[in-house]
Amino acid sequence: MQKLAELIQKYKNEGAVTFTSEFSNLFQKACSEASSKSFKYFVVDIALDLKHWQNAIDILDAIQKTHGLNDIGYNLLAFARWESGDETGAIDAYLKSLALNPANVSSLRGTCILLKDHDRDLEALPFVQKWLQLAPTNSEAVEYSKVIAKNCNVALFNFTSPDSRRADKS
Repeated sequence: MQKLAELIQKYKNEGAVTFTSEFSNLFQKACSEASSKSFKYFVVDIALDLKHWQNAIDILDAIQKTHGLNDIGYNLLAFARWESGDETGAIDAYLKSLALNPANVSSLRGTCILLKDHDRDLEALPFVQKWLQLAPTNSEAVEYSKVIAKNCNVALFNFTSPDSRRADKS
C-alpha cells in the first residue's frame, strides 16, 4: 500500500475516480483499528467523491467510536446520511456539529434546509438567523430566512443589505 502522502498527491492530480478499482481495499484498511485517523478521513473524502455514502458513514462511525468527531466530521456524517436518504440522521449529525461549533456555516445551511423540508420551521428559526448573520450576502441564506420567517409568521430579519443598514444609521 502506498504511503498516505503519495495517495493524497494521486487524489489531487487524478481525482477520486482513480481509486475506483482499489476502493474496496482502501475501505477495508480504513475500517481497521490500526489505520490512522488521517487515513480514515482520506478514505471518507474518496467515498464521498465516489458517492459511496454508506462507506463514508461506516468509516465516520468508526472514527466517532475511537477518536470522536469534531464539527467538520459531524458535518461530513450529516451530508453522507442526507445523501443516503437518512434525513433524520442527517439532522441529528448537523445538530451535533453545531453544538461543537455554532458558526459552522455548512451545518447551519444543512440544518435549515432539512428542518424546513420537514415542516419544522420554528426549530429552524435560530439556525437560519445565525446563518444569515454569518453570511448576510449569501442568496440562499437570505431566501431561506425569508421563507422560514414567513412560515413562522414572524419578522425577525431585516432583509436590507449590510450597506443600506449602515446608511440608515447615519
